[in-house]
Amino acid sequence: EHLFAAGYAACFGGALDFVGKQKKRDASKAKITCAVTIGPRDGGGFGLAVQMQVEDRSIAQADLEGLVREAHEKICPYSHATRNNVDVRFEVTGN
Repeated sequence: EHLFAAGYAACFGGALDFVGKQKKRDASKAKITCAVTIGPRDGGGFGLAVQMQVEDRSIAQADLEGLVREAHEKICPYSHATRNNVDVRFEVTGN
């Protein structure tokens, strides 16, 4: 779980920075924290859950939420790979 979390956080940070540059926002200093847990799945077996925290107080809250949404839905390969298979939740803290 720790390696997956580190990879996802790094990848998501790059995706967020990419989207920020497209939108003329500097998200390069955003603090990304990712926690991955493993637990039982409905129907048997085990599955992963991801809690991603994104903080950048230099960007307005609504703007940062939009950047995070776009990075998650359109850019980040980890987000694409986990979609509809892993519960991924975000906690976003802007200005």
